[in-house]
Amino acid sequence: MIYRRRRIGALILIIALILTLGAFLMNSDKTSKPMAPNGDVIGRDYQETMADYTARTHRALADIPDDRTVFALITFSQPLTPAQAGGILEPIGFQRVDAMVFDGAKELALPEPTAGATRSDVFEQWLQRARRAGLDVKGIDGVVVYATAGQLKKLEGQSGIIAIDPAPEGAVWGRFGIQPVKRLEEQPQR
Repeated sequence: MIYRRRRIGALILIIALILTLGAFLMNSDKTSKPMAPNGDVIGRDYQETMADYTARTHRALADIPDDRTVFALITFSQPLTPAQAGGILEPIGFQRVDAMVFDGAKELALPEPTAGATRSDVFEQWLQRARRAGLDVKGIDGVVVYATAGQLKKLEGQSGIIAIDPAPEGAVWGRFGIQPVKRLEEQPQR
């Protein structure tokens, strides 16, 4: 009788242990939150000078064949209005403008313009949404586009553009980080 109680107690303990372990494994972080970027990041490194950043992005863009399609961060020399940003980007005919970037804020994913709307209209609508959400944005600091290297090279050196930073080939939207570019020549050391 004593042995039977011990066996039942041990069986209950084993079942409780299995249920606890199963509950623990079901709450894995791998499925409960978005996957982290795979390590690729576009934008200026914190320790990088603006001159180093622009030189690095120029070399990176020059190394990509004109017919290759890549994601790229286009950084403007100052915050632009939606009309100014659209005026720079629309003539190029980018395949996709994926996001607007604001100084010190997370990028804001953008939809494609619907029939009768321009990129400037989309920029205006989403800039207003960002402001209504409480973001203190002065204008559009940059955009992330999906375009051929040839299209990006047409913009390089244009007035109003500081840098065009291409993501590594094969980068997938949502799987690389975007570091907004601080336009100051040197950033303070932490």
